[in-house]
Amino acid sequence: MAINDTLANLLIKAGLKKSEAQKLEDQIHQLEERIRDLQDDLNGKVEETDRLVAKIRRLKAKCDAAAPASRQLLEDQIRSLMRDFKYLKESQGLTLRNIEKHKLLLQNRRLALEHAKHPVDVQEIEDVTDDKQEMVDELKDEDKELARLDDMTYTKESVQDAEKSDSLDRELEALIGKSEEPQVQNEVSESPVEIA
Repeated sequence: MAINDTLANLLIKAGLKKSEAQKLEDQIHQLEERIRDLQDDLNGKVEETDRLVAKIRRLKAKCDAAAPASRQLLEDQIRSLMRDFKYLKESQGLTLRNIEKHKLLLQNRRLALEHAKHPVDVQEIEDVTDDKQEMVDELKDEDKELARLDDMTYTKESVQDAEKSDSLDRELEALIGKSEEPQVQNEVSESPVEIA
């Protein structure tokens, strides 16, 4: 944080300087007041328009019932009031436009205040995104290793009986040397055969 920022924060805490949020709150308050004033002005103009319309109608009824000599004067008065009515409607339109302008400004000041209270921190979001990506990558790597481990199973290999026997013989020969097979002698007894 720069020294200027530190000093500004100290002045804000001491109440000697307004924070950005406080400035925005003041602007919002001023806009709300201005909108209320404009709305009161518009309401007054609407009431004035209603009175003017009523006056025009009264003069029109009077003009319709008047003698031809005074009719021209009444028509001129009606035309004058109609011009006043036109100008008043134009003024009402301008006041309404200003109300809408201040409402739009008010809405944007409210958004700015919300932003000032909860500022954007893109770097923090990027850091968290990078951390999460690293975590997800590690989890995926671990999942692959777990799947590999899960696929590994021990099965006893079956060896053919003949191979077992040959293998046993070789192992014995290697261990104790070659053994001589006992010779089985078939003793044939020679017994005298008597011939009769």
